[in-house]
Amino acid sequence: YTYCAILFGGIGAQLFYNFICSFLRSMGDSATPLAFLLFSTILNVGLDLLFILSFHWGVAGAAIATVAAQLISTLGCFLYAFLKYPELRLHREDWRITRRDVTRHLIQGIPLGLQFSVLAIGIIVMQSVIVQFDTLGGEMVSNAAQNGFGAANKLNNLLMTPLNGLGAAMTSFTAQNLGAGDHARIKKGTLQALIIVWTMCLISIAAGLLLSRGGGYLYIFLSPDKVTAETMRYGNTYLYVDLSLYLFLGFIFVVRNCVQGIGKPQFVLGAGAAFGQLPDIVFGFLHVVGGFGEVLCAYGVEGPEQFAAPEVHQPRRSDLKQDEIVVEATPVGADFRREGVGVLP
Repeated sequence: YTYCAILFGGIGAQLFYNFICSFLRSMGDSATPLAFLLFSTILNVGLDLLFILSFHWGVAGAAIATVAAQLISTLGCFLYAFLKYPELRLHREDWRITRRDVTRHLIQGIPLGLQFSVLAIGIIVMQSVIVQFDTLGGEMVSNAAQNGFGAANKLNNLLMTPLNGLGAAMTSFTAQNLGAGDHARIKKGTLQALIIVWTMCLISIAAGLLLSRGGGYLYIFLSPDKVTAETMRYGNTYLYVDLSLYLFLGFIFVVRNCVQGIGKPQFVLGAGAAFGQLPDIVFGFLHVVGGFGEVLCAYGVEGPEQFAAPEVHQPRRSDLKQDEIVVEATPVGADFRREGVGVLP
């Protein structure tokens, strides 16, 4: 609670850092934001050591160090921007806010905000579903699914970083050329970016497959005692499904950011919402007809018999002393099989 409260209280530092870095990128300067980011990271580590080891501030010290590093980096970035680019300096007339300005910002900002909100909510929902694979009868019987998913997700995020970076660069690229009226360069640059991103996708896929051999990436993100055959199976299944879609994902990153750069974020939000419903429809249908849609959503190639739903057998009333049912449950991994008697309320 303390850590989150301090981070949320200082979220303005990160907000204004992203704000000024966007201005610098729009000026064609992408190196300076990277330099200040590296400076902020190093400063954060130094302040962590100072506040935690020397001042003994504990968790609060780690949060304060993060916010302080972001704030110092933001102030330095603003100072550099105003000195390097006089056209970015604020004047009295710049503080006048008109309805047209507010409308334009809302049209650009709301779709992007909703888009990232949907992604964040999806991650939370996904995590809650993963936990169910480690539970039986409401009790936690394993951590294999959570550990495998967590490690594979970290590797996946790392492998996608270059793709995200290229996508962000295309936003500034298209916006600059749109302002200059050079539409031909936007088209040419987009096609070149697609070739580059697909090359990067192939490199990321190769790296991911290499790190998955013997569960190598698991030993990077988990302690050796948490790496089991079940953890490896969960992690690799998630990773292989993600890697198989990287070429499509790279296309989405480039095209989506190009559309945002030309000032049409509402189309990105609409397309994302429409496409986001497709998996729900497909796996919802599979769940209805086969009873294993949720498992296929997470595992794709696993057979339904290995993850069978609990079977409920209702004996004849004459055979029971009370209203009882016999439940056979086969949970994930098939290592935990229990048979028991449950009493109806």
